[in-house]
Amino acid sequence: MPEKIQDEKDRELKRLRELSRRQIDELFRQSEKLLSEIKSERENPDDERDREIRALRYQLGIEETEADFIFLRLSDAEWRVKFKDEGPKTIPPRKGFDYIRELLRRPREEIGVGKLVKTEVPEANHGEDDDLATSSETLRALADQKRSAVSRAIDRALSALKDHGMTKLASHLDATIEKGFTPRYNPEIPVPWKLDQ
Repeated sequence: MPEKIQDEKDRELKRLRELSRRQIDELFRQSEKLLSEIKSERENPDDERDREIRALRYQLGIEETEADFIFLRLSDAEWRVKFKDEGPKTIPPRKGFDYIRELLRRPREEIGVGKLVKTEVPEANHGEDDDLATSSETLRALADQKRSAVSRAIDRALSALKDHGMTKLASHLDATIEKGFTPRYNPEIPVPWKLDQ
């Protein structure tokens, strides 16, 4: 009798170990699949969501054609960009995106860097001639700092667009945005941008 009980216990132990091993293998396969999906999502964050959105719109009979030219702030953490057949993509923000959007909003219009950065210039002290000279130099230096900061921010934003696979958009903006003290977006042909308000 004890041998029979021992054999039954051995079989039960073997069965439970095998079941446990299968469950562990299945959990491992599921975790590998999940990690692969997460990696794919990080590399192509828009692909799955975009496909699902298009599929649901199709199923619901909603006809919505997306604009060919998008430079849209969705939130503090996301921008939506598209240029012709490139994109759409949702990408993290860059300070230069705000400047670019403002330039796209007013094509061919020169916009002073002070308006773009929306900072106040210290008031000049008009007491003596020396103070006026110093104030004038200070204002020139501040204006040059703003010009340089805006240009660098735009350059970094264009690099970020390239890093996210938006090379045509980055090239277009690089070729059409004139930098300096009064930057402007100056395309040869008007572009119908979809922008946030």
